[in-house]
Parts: sequence; structure tokens; C-alpha cells
Amino acid sequence: MPRAPKNPPSYSTREFKSFEAACYKSLYPTTSPEQFRDRLASILEKLGFPTFSLMALCPHPRLIIHNLPKALQSAYEQGNFERVDYAISYANGSRHPILRSRIEDYMSAAPVQTREMTRNQDLSILYKGHGFYEFYHIPIVSGNERYLFSLTSEDIAPDFLKKLRKHPEAIQLVAEISVSFGLRKFPEHFRAGGERKEIKLQLQPLMDISRIAQQDLTIQQIAHTTERSVHTINQHLAAARKALNSKTTHGAIYKAIQEGLIPCPCKDCSSGRGTGDSARATLYDHTG
Repeated sequence: MPRAPKNPPSYSTREFKSFEAACYKSLYPTTSPEQFRDRLASILEKLGFPTFSLMALCPHPRLIIHNLPKALQSAYEQGNFERVDYAISYANGSRHPILRSRIEDYMSAAPVQTREMTRNQDLSILYKGHGFYEFYHIPIVSGNERYLFSLTSEDIAPDFLKKLRKHPEAIQLVAEISVSFGLRKFPEHFRAGGERKEIKLQLQPLMDISRIAQQDLTIQQIAHTTERSVHTINQHLAAARKALNSKTTHGAIYKAIQEGLIPCPCKDCSSGRGTGDSARATLYDHTG
């Protein structure tokens, strides 16, 4: 199974290209946004920043993938901080990375304290209460869409900056790949239109499309090996097509692989892959 690249390089053409290729190799086999997130986290951890988030900004701010503590995410959402967060305002109008401490410096130097500034100060207190004293915010533009990639670690400012200065190009590259490759792999999830709906799929339909994908069995062969009728198998396949919003069984299989519901049958992707990668699918036990 591909792993996160080791020892990210300081910038040089050959080493940097090698690091870029290793990133793609690690992310390519992912079959769900959750798996994509975990591989990104593994890459970023090698760079010294184990915690990150990626937010779509248009038409309204929306977290796409992240590994922030649940308590922090919940407090951010309940406090409606996305409406006033200066990091989001900054990313909507700039393409240059910025440290959150620079935003805090701006607020401290302002002659008048506005309500938005007070709310951003509250947000900084919230972050620090969870052990995150600094953030590095990277605006990303893709076509007409804007994103904000943020990374952090539980380090004091000098240590944070030391890590940041060590691999700035590699960090920028990972941020850009997270958007460009994420859009190619999981376009519905990464597009700014909204959250994807949860897939509700019963266990037997999932097992039947998995048998077709993994063992190349016909409907008649599945019926024979599982001691069920052809009619029952057809009903299960119809249920799978409906749940996965596909007109054909092959289309349903492809969508199930994309969602991480069943393993990809190809040799490059089959190592170590299970059906438990997707957190958005609800399986119902059903025997036919």
C-alpha cells in the first residue's frame, strides 16, 4: 500500500518532483474523502503539521475535510465563527499564505475594536484552549472557486515557525494537491455546492455488487452459490442501483468503489482495502 513520502525535501527540481510524485502515489488509491483525508494527514505529519483543515469558501464557507478535534469543530460551528473569521475574509481576497498571528497583530493595532474583532479574539482563545497557538492559512484558487487550506500543530510560535521555514514549498504543494487532486477524485464532495447525501444501502445488495466486482460472477452464479433465487438477486441489484443513483449495475459498482463501500478489484488498489472506509454510508442488515 502506498505510504506518505519520507523526508520531504528542501526545494530542488529533482527532489521536489520526486516528493510530488510520492504524494500523488499515496493519494491515488484512495476511494473515499475520509481515506483521502487520512493520507493527507500522514503526509502533513511528515512535514511536522499533523492537524489541518480544508474549507470551500463559495457560496458559503464549508469544511470539506479536516482532522481537527471534534470539540473544536463543534465549538466553531456552534459559535458561527465562519461568519466573522478574518482568515476566511482574507482568503476570499488574496492568494498569499498568512499566519494567524499576523491577523491577531492587525486586530491589536487597530485604533477601534469592532464586534468582528472581538469575535475573532474569541476564536483565537478557542484555538489556544485546544492547544493550537498558531495557524498557517493558505488560500487556494481553482477556476471560479476559492478554498482555504489551514494547518497547525501543538507547538509554541518559535517551534511552529521553525518547522514552517524548513519545507515551505512542500507545504504549499500539498495544499494545492489537496484541492486539485481532491476535485478530480471526489468532485461532488469538493465542489462548493454543498454536502453530499448519506448513502443508505442494505447489506445484501452491497454484498451482491461486491461479488460481481471481485469474483466476476453472473446473476445466475450468485443465485446458485448463495442459494437464493435469480429474482431475489435482481431485486438486490435494483436496490443497489437506486441507493447509488445509477442506471446500470456496472455504474453502481463504480460508484460503490469510488465511495469506498467495496474494494477496487484491480491489482494496484486491492492490497489492504476493506469496505469500512466510508463514514457516509449506512448499511442495514438484511437477509434475502
